[in-house]
This record gives sequence, structure tokens and C-alpha cells, in this order.
Amino acid sequence: MMPPALLIAIDPALRCGLATFRDGAFVQAHVWDLAKADARPGYRYRRLRDLLAGLFASAIAKGIETRGILVAYERATFRGSSIEAAISKGGYYATILSVCEDHRVRVESYAPSTVKKTATGSGRADKDAVIRAVSERFGLGDIDDNTADAIAVGLTALRNYAPN
Repeated sequence: MMPPALLIAIDPALRCGLATFRDGAFVQAHVWDLAKADARPGYRYRRLRDLLAGLFASAIAKGIETRGILVAYERATFRGSSIEAAISKGGYYATILSVCEDHRVRVESYAPSTVKKTATGSGRADKDAVIRAVSERFGLGDIDDNTADAIAVGLTALRNYAPN
């Protein structure tokens, strides 16, 4: 099976990691800062919605059909999370799902242990191991955990398209 024309991999958080892959090849990764000092509570979700919609519009302008776009994100477990953290994560997930639905874009989610195993070979790897593995694989030098996680999510999604 062919990889998606555009894969957008997300580590949803206030400092949201984002990685893009074209036809299975890594293109770039960075962090979207969804915070604003004096913003109302819904600002972060609206910002995420607008940034994703902008990526979709840009892809379409470049001739990529929405059926060729895949969004993959890391879903957290809520075990041990505070109520506020669970609500915040739920808001990010709902935003991603609704924007993808609005644009008819496929979406997949992966457990953190699956993402860690893809990146490092161990589902119990710590953040430093994921950062190190991703950085070494792509020669990225110093990257933060949000960026590394987004790249690892992308690698996890691409496993479904690897030749046997």
C-alpha cells in the first residue's frame, strides 16, 4: 500500500509537536505554541483548528487531494491525570477529529507505548530515549520532546505502509 501523499503527525499539547511527511519521507518538524498569555480557555483549541485547516488548505493548493492526507496523533492515557489535564487533552482530540471530519481527512491515533516502541524498540522508553532515537535517525541535533514525539507518531503511522 502506498503511504499518504501528506502525513501530518501531531503530539497534542499546549506546545504541540508537529511533523510532516510527504509520500513517506520526513519533511520537517516543529512546535506550534497554542498558548497566549491573556487568552480565554477556548483559544488553544481554536488556534489548533485554524492551524490544521491552514495546513489542509495549503496541501489542497499544492494539488494534494484530501483523501491523500492522513493526520496521526498520540493519544494519552488518562490514568493518573488531573481532571484539568484530561479535559485539556480531550479538547485537543475533539478539535483534531472535528477539523479532520470537516475536511474529510483520515485520522488515526496511537498509544504512547506503541509510539515509543516504534521510535526506540521499547514501549517503556523515556522521553530522552525517544528524543535521542529520532534525532539520530534524521540527524536533527537538539530537538524538544514535543517535536520528537510528533516525528515518532509519524513513523508509527508509516509502519502500516512499509513493504513486507
